[in-house]
Amino acid sequence: MKIQFTLIFIFLGIVLFSQEYYDDAQIRAYLNVEKKITKKFFVHIDQQYRFTNNVSEFNRGSVEIGATWKPVKFFKLQGNYTFIQNHKNSGRYATRHWYSAAAIFKGEIDRWKFIYRNLFQVRSGDVNSDEMRQFRFYDRNKFIVKYEATKRFTFYVAEELYVPLNSPQAKGIDRSRSFIGTEIVTCKDQSLELFFMYQVRLQPNEWFEQKKTYPNKLLKRDFIYGISYNISF
Repeated sequence: MKIQFTLIFIFLGIVLFSQEYYDDAQIRAYLNVEKKITKKFFVHIDQQYRFTNNVSEFNRGSVEIGATWKPVKFFKLQGNYTFIQNHKNSGRYATRHWYSAAAIFKGEIDRWKFIYRNLFQVRSGDVNSDEMRQFRFYDRNKFIVKYEATKRFTFYVAEELYVPLNSPQAKGIDRSRSFIGTEIVTCKDQSLELFFMYQVRLQPNEWFEQKKTYPNKLLKRDFIYGISYNISF
């Protein structure tokens, strides 16, 4: 019980401290639904909504569909397609298509879980624009450590690193994301997830989807509060 309260206080401390020092504060909301087809094969559909500019405007909505193959307990492969509507400075919503493939490895020691995900992602430019046929390639690496405090509460920390593969400007890691969160089992096969994410861009990289809202702030930080509801059946 003691470690539960310690982790909760750390989580709240980071969130409250971050409110005084930000370039942008955001809220992201997710709904994730996964269906088991066979013992080793799963499909999912995920919805995401983003509120940016200090949570003053709805910036993006997306729907992701994907499939997961899990041949053994500690390893799985996943493929996804994401349809995105992204708000532009002109006031219109632009359409984008993202495609990704990932390999995910997991290990367990008592109540601890260790997860590594390597994801290759292809992002198209805005549909009906000059960038329509311009594709951006990413290698995204995510490391997660989870602790199952009780049957109901799991706490975690994570780090994700973005490496652009075809940017003419940036070489190596250009973005990092740091997470702290908790997963709460609400009922059988359902859970609520609350997290805080600190995102920072490490290199000037105008070509690679820097937000035009901040033309003079290429090295930009985001303080993101997230809520996700997860259903599997």
